Amino acid sequence: MSRNSRITITTALLLAISLLGASANGQESTAKQLQSEAKKYSESMPTGSVPATNILGISDSAVPRATSFQSVVTQFSQGVGPDGKIKNAIGFEMTPYLLANDELDWTKYDNSLVTQILTRTTVSFAAIPAEDTKTASSGVGVQSVFFSSSIEEARKKSHGCLPKHVTAAREIQQYVGELAARDGEDKAREERAALAENRPQRRLSPRVEVKIGESAPVVVKENLTARELAKHEKLTGALADAVSACQRSINTALQAWNASIFAAGLGWGFYSPDNNAGSLRSSSSVYWLTGAIGWGDGTSNTGASGLISLHARKAGDERAPDPANSNAMLQTDSSLYGISLRFGNRKFGGLFEYSHRTTVAAGLTDENVRRNFVGMDFKVAEDLYLSWGVGSETGRRDGIDKTFALANIKYAFGDKPLFSPSSLGIPSQ
Repeated sequence: MSRNSRITITTALLLAISLLGASANGQESTAKQLQSEAKKYSESMPTGSVPATNILGISDSAVPRATSFQSVVTQFSQGVGPDGKIKNAIGFEMTPYLLANDELDWTKYDNSLVTQILTRTTVSFAAIPAEDTKTASSGVGVQSVFFSSSIEEARKKSHGCLPKHVTAAREIQQYVGELAARDGEDKAREERAALAENRPQRRLSPRVEVKIGESAPVVVKENLTARELAKHEKLTGALADAVSACQRSINTALQAWNASIFAAGLGWGFYSPDNNAGSLRSSSSVYWLTGAIGWGDGTSNTGASGLISLHARKAGDERAPDPANSNAMLQTDSSLYGISLRFGNRKFGGLFEYSHRTTVAAGLTDENVRRNFVGMDFKVAEDLYLSWGVGSETGRRDGIDKTFALANIKYAFGDKPLFSPSSLGIPSQ
């Protein structure tokens, strides 16, 4: 989920943390520390494939891994094109719903399948250098993840832990209200005493005050009695503990790189006969399904876990070079089926992949290309990922077998939306 994508339910905890910081000056360092940790967790999500690069067939992996819920992802990839040549592609993927909503309604998200799917629906674009003007040089794809075990697990955990820190936040709010009421009582007593003694009113030191630019009343700790201060620190400590426990619980689910998923998508490829963006023409339409099953602890940076992905893709009306005439193009239909295995952890893993693509063209024998790929991927830095591997293709219509080495670089970025306080049941102070 926002969150993140990013979206991530962890970001919901930031709201309770901000409430903690606003109600207690002495807890600011604790709140900032927790907020920093929650932000780090929400951004440390695994990143999958940009679908539009697969539409063009220019990706190191023929079987995409749909584990990304970042709001924006960019990718530089290599792949073997329809003509058997290695080509480069630049891809871009975004999640429109996350970009359009700074705040998300938790109740709506939790209870609406439509909203959940919208937060997991991405639009991607890809382009390759136009070495020729006859085949697809750009593509656009739309993909929706209809199920993700990591988000479902996070939702389940949130149902157990969110009420605890919401209750703790309400107790702080109620106590701040009590302190404000005592300030009012003290002021009323001083007014009566000043009137009875015929003297000016003394200026009292408030326990609670509202500062310009602050969204909630702030407790002035130095003006509290020892008993009041002890209770206040007990309540704020309880909220910090509740937030931290909930954060760890949800983080366990959200950081899993090997979530079981089911996704579907469609896209289109385009070419330009004169290398002019204004004369783009459709060159193919593509549909695909992706499913994955994961096992083991997908949150570990050192342990071992795995993910098996299955992918089926159908493309129609593709433009492909005619092997018998270099100046002619063929209209083809193709089907691709593939399986991949990633085994490792969040920071490093080995990749094993096999795919079979059948291409049908009028007047020609069917082409059955078998592709093997072995590689690795690893997290270089925060939100920066690199994969590399070697592979081979056999069964091409031209009779030439191919071996290749491919690399893929991906960078994910974008702010993660927050859930609104009211939708979480957190009252404003």
